[in-house]
Amino acid sequence: CEMPSEISAEELAERSGLIIALDGLQDPGNLGTIIRTAGWFGISGIISGKGTVDMFHPKVVRGTAGATGSIPFMNAELSEVFDTLERENWQIFLLDAGPQSQPLHKISSIKKGVIVVGNEGHGIRDELLTENRNSVQISSPVDQQNVESLNAAIAASIALYDLSKKI
Repeated sequence: CEMPSEISAEELAERSGLIIALDGLQDPGNLGTIIRTAGWFGISGIISGKGTVDMFHPKVVRGTAGATGSIPFMNAELSEVFDTLERENWQIFLLDAGPQSQPLHKISSIKKGVIVVGNEGHGIRDELLTENRNSVQISSPVDQQNVESLNAAIAASIALYDLSKKI
C-alpha cells in the first residue's frame, strides 16, 4: 500500500465545491468519521491544520471505513492556505457557536466554500476568526439548553449536508 501524495494549496484553490479544514482536531474517531462523510458528499479536499491528529493514524483509517486516500488532502498552516484560497474567491465558514455567528441555514448560495472544524475542547483558534471570514453556527430546531455543543464530526456532517445543497 502506498501513501497518497498531498495536494498543494494552489491546486486546491483551482477546484470548486467544498473543502473541510481541521483546526487542531484531536480525536481519531472524529477525523475518521469526517473523512468518511466528506467522501460521501464528494468534497474537493481536506486541509489538516496544526495540532490535528495524523490522517493515517490506525484509528482514523479504521473510522473512514475504506475512504482513506480517496479525497485530496494537505497538511498545512491554515491561515496561509486560507490566504491562497481567499485570493481565488473561496468563502471560509468557521463553525463557531459565538454570539457573532450567523445561522448556517441562512446562507443562501455559495460557489466555493471551506468548512472549518475546530478542536473538540477549545474550538477554532482566535487568529483564524477574521472579519472577512464567516462565523457560522448550527441552530437547534428547538430551544435546546441541555447540551453545550455538538460533537465535531456531527457538526461537520451537518455543515456538509447544509452547504452541499447551496452550491
